[in-house]
Amino acid sequence: MDRIDSDKLTEKEAITLLSQMESTEDELFQLRKKFVANLKGVLPAVKILKLKKAEEEFSKKLLQQYRDKRKAK
Repeated sequence: MDRIDSDKLTEKEAITLLSQMESTEDELFQLRKKFVANLKGVLPAVKILKLKKAEEEFSKKLLQQYRDKRKAK
């Protein structure tokens, strides 16, 4: 979405883009649901929650490192 100039979109193009975004988000949600369901067969719920938290913390740290590196240049 960052590369799209919303000032130059027609209403029809904006509706199409929103629809595509919603479909993508729905698909991602369904994949995450399926992933958690599969994990439940292998790991206890507490460990799945810990994994989710670890993934979020990792992403946060990675993003912060990227931002710090860009500021240093």
